[in-house]
Amino acid sequence: RVREDERTQRIGHWRLIGAANRPELLTLTEVDVSGRKIGPALGLAIERAIHTAPALARLYLCGNALGAEGVGPIVRALATAPLCGVTCIDLSANELGTAGAVEVAHALGANRSVTTLSLAANGMGDAGASAVAEMLATNATLAALDIRQNALSCAGRTALMAALR
Repeated sequence: RVREDERTQRIGHWRLIGAANRPELLTLTEVDVSGRKIGPALGLAIERAIHTAPALARLYLCGNALGAEGVGPIVRALATAPLCGVTCIDLSANELGTAGAVEVAHALGANRSVTTLSLAANGMGDAGASAVAEMLATNATLAALDIRQNALSCAGRTALMAALR
């Protein structure tokens, strides 16, 4: 788990392990910074953790106001890290909007480790839902997807339902 101590680097209102070569990162399995409202800076810290912590499996990042800017580095790392083992990622309530949902969908089309994804309460809209539907057509690994509270119209719901058939 990520912990706060005197040997950490300050990012937003939270302290994360700073050095990429720290022995602790080799065994890091979970990051839970839910509800901290850290902002987009969290994205760069999580990106570094994905690339340097091969045992990292779970990311609980809900309620951090990441926005599209903050989620970009995270999902690009999920798509490109050679040893990525992240299986669960909670991005709910992060103000991703359509742009962030589209970025998540495009990146996860190439990811083969994430089995559980929450995009709940992000205002993804119908365009975001359509991008997620396209991702579902290419990603056979994702087994659980939470998209509650995204104010989707009939068109957005239809796109998702068609992808699940």
